[in-house]
Amino acid sequence: MSRFFLFPILLFSVEKNCTHYFVLISFHYEYIFLFLCKQIDKMVVAHIAAECFPVLKAGGLGDVVGSLPKYLEKLHITTKVIVPMHHSHWVQHANLEVIYEDYHLFGTQNHHCKIWYNTDNELGFHLYLVEVPGMFPRDKVYGYNDDSDRFIFFQTLALFFLKNHGIPDIIHCHDHHTGLIPFLMKYGYDFESFRNVPSVFTIHNGEYTGQMSWKKMELIPQFDIFKSGYLDWQNTINPITTGIKNAWLVTTVSEGYLLELAQSHNSTGLAIREEWMKSVGIVNGIDESLWNPEVDPFIEKNYSVQSAAKGKQLNKETLCFRYGLNPSLPTISFVGRMVHEKGADFLPNAIEMVLQQTLAVNFMIVGSGHTAFEDAMEMVKYRFPKNVNTFIGYDEQLAHLVYAGTDFIMMPSRVEPCGLNQLYAMNYGTIPIVRKTGGLRDTVKDIDDAGEGFTFEQANAYDLASTILRAIHYPWNEKTKQKHIEKLMNIDHSWEQSAQKYVDLYQKLTS
Repeated sequence: MSRFFLFPILLFSVEKNCTHYFVLISFHYEYIFLFLCKQIDKMVVAHIAAECFPVLKAGGLGDVVGSLPKYLEKLHITTKVIVPMHHSHWVQHANLEVIYEDYHLFGTQNHHCKIWYNTDNELGFHLYLVEVPGMFPRDKVYGYNDDSDRFIFFQTLALFFLKNHGIPDIIHCHDHHTGLIPFLMKYGYDFESFRNVPSVFTIHNGEYTGQMSWKKMELIPQFDIFKSGYLDWQNTINPITTGIKNAWLVTTVSEGYLLELAQSHNSTGLAIREEWMKSVGIVNGIDESLWNPEVDPFIEKNYSVQSAAKGKQLNKETLCFRYGLNPSLPTISFVGRMVHEKGADFLPNAIEMVLQQTLAVNFMIVGSGHTAFEDAMEMVKYRFPKNVNTFIGYDEQLAHLVYAGTDFIMMPSRVEPCGLNQLYAMNYGTIPIVRKTGGLRDTVKDIDDAGEGFTFEQANAYDLASTILRAIHYPWNEKTKQKHIEKLMNIDHSWEQSAQKYVDLYQKLTS
């Protein structure tokens, strides 16, 4: 019953004898009603990022931005995700409509800009795509000479859109591509309506700072020039340090990575130390609706914890048949970018060192990156064709089959802010072999310490090879191996716990 019907009923029942008291009661009733309505209202959080799965992703950032908002919605947080429009299969087949259209001056040119909305809402959150002819869409997320210009304009348009279509309770920015937003919310003349809106800035990879020349200042919307020091780091505009200095709250994607950043001597680490009191690490989760061997449509045979032994073996046989490997041998995989930070420079040497010791092991390598690292891996494949195969590139379906069909997964990373591959692998009962860094240190302990997998300290071929040999020569038997697989698959790696931590932080900021 609404208050408009309750009011005359109360008036009729008390007006004879208690008129004075009724006025007092009705006054408080109105305020109580408004208070309750306020509590019922769902908090609105806008996530602004450069990528989002399945629109387009280049790495872990896309996975997080495509998953965390979905789980926030399950916790009754209305979530809007704003990303650039990309040329992708998903975009071409999505049901989209223009909900914002205007001309915006950028530099000396006037651009006809559009914001598209995904009307199906099948992603589990509200998705908005920013289109700017000549800037977005493009075939890749990054890697263009005008990336600085493109992302300055993207951030500007995201704020103008929110200003005109409903200011959220929280604005959550991701990585340096959105690092100027907390500054503009505080000091931009066009965005005074955001002054009291809390901003959260999450660092997914602090190695990329987005530094640019001060000549780019003319592209940034007008702001209080006396606050320009908040943009500066060593005589350049540094978006990631700008985000750290100006956001109300700074998060990283694991506790371990926050500590590593604070101990580093790059601009990100120095800024984190300055803003330590407002910084917190939260380990990423994974979307178990996409990474679940019981329902995964990409693998050969679905399986549960109870049927893992048989299910993994059938998937292993399929994978090995397709890539010419022996399914009776332990099979070790690598899925990721072949770049220095992932340890891809010493990975080929480590594999060769292992195979010089024993040929009773397979290696399945999936990824692409630096041409020299790809070529070195192809050379190892040429030398050991019965034990090594590669897929240069990335294939989502193959990645799922690799997680389900291999015994171990290697992550010899120099830098791993959180790491998702080890979480995916453990969900499929695949044992991780990882270097102790960042989120890998947080999520994988050594098996000799009753942990989940095999760990090593130094980023070199010898330590990796030694750890691989330790893993394949570990005193497994059918019972102990099955028990360990069950242990891995029973760990809760979902976003539920991590999303709740974000909700708790949001509520503290808005209180």
